[in-house]
Amino acid sequence: MILKPNTGIGDLKFGMSKSDIQKLIGKPDRDYVDDEDPTQNLCEYNAHKMRLTFYTDHDTKLGYMRCRDPKLMYGNTVIIGQNIDKVLEQFVETGSDFEDEEHGFFRAYFDETTWLTIVEEYDAVSEIELGVPYKNADEYLWPA
Repeated sequence: MILKPNTGIGDLKFGMSKSDIQKLIGKPDRDYVDDEDPTQNLCEYNAHKMRLTFYTDHDTKLGYMRCRDPKLMYGNTVIIGQNIDKVLEQFVETGSDFEDEEHGFFRAYFDETTWLTIVEEYDAVSEIELGVPYKNADEYLWPA
């Protein structure tokens, strides 16, 4: 699977419906509505080590992804399990500006422009979080 900032991961693209996703990768292993935010419907795919969030207040469109798949790549570089410096180097040409923040035992590197978070634990990248970017304070920038 290839990480595509501002768009999605692999063939999964922000703005897709749950049925579109299911046609591509099947039914989720878990499907539930977030107790703390009922506008978020989360689906977990064990085989892909991925969690997808659909925004029910936006026609149940795919709006957020979390991925721990060890085969996830950006360009020609595998991301999960790699040294954070090696991964961040891949984003230099895109102009990404990551801010890092420590959270106990893990560190998160966040780029607001692409709404991309790279999570580092145990001296290696453990997870990628990717959200549909904002067009403005009230609207998302859904890919075409």
